[in-house]
Amino acid sequence: MPKGERGTAKPYLRGEIWWIKYYVPGETRPRRESSKSTNKTVAVRLLNQKKAEVDRGEIKAGEPLIDHLLELYLSDQLKFKRRGLKNAINYVNKHMRPAFGSLKASQLNDKLVNRFIETKRQAWCADATINRILAALKRSYALGLEAKPQLVFFNAHYRVAGRG
Repeated sequence: MPKGERGTAKPYLRGEIWWIKYYVPGETRPRRESSKSTNKTVAVRLLNQKKAEVDRGEIKAGEPLIDHLLELYLSDQLKFKRRGLKNAINYVNKHMRPAFGSLKASQLNDKLVNRFIETKRQAWCADATINRILAALKRSYALGLEAKPQLVFFNAHYRVAGRG
């Protein structure tokens, strides 16, 4: 977002206190914060500081949890009336949510996936079942990538793949 674009950020008065409003790329709604001051110049200074932090990448859009991506996956399965909907619900609720649900989407890595695979093997899950679970996880990330606004940003160095 170019600096100084009209309507992107501004201070405004609420009662006697000045508040600021600014936008973060990737978020649909503006962020609003109190300057905790009755002086407009303090609010303008805070606003300029926040805009600089956004430009440097220090302030980013809220990051989704893997649980949010799993919800996208289930809604996709339901929307297109997939035959495997019952299995998909089982994979998500029994296997993926307990293992990954509370993690941020960007925190998933090879180490966690490999630990998940070993845990499922020790629990006597078939290799085909583990592959289907990982395929569902991969589809969840793909749906997050396609979502508007985009929930997951592609990282060329990492991809969720099967056990291969």
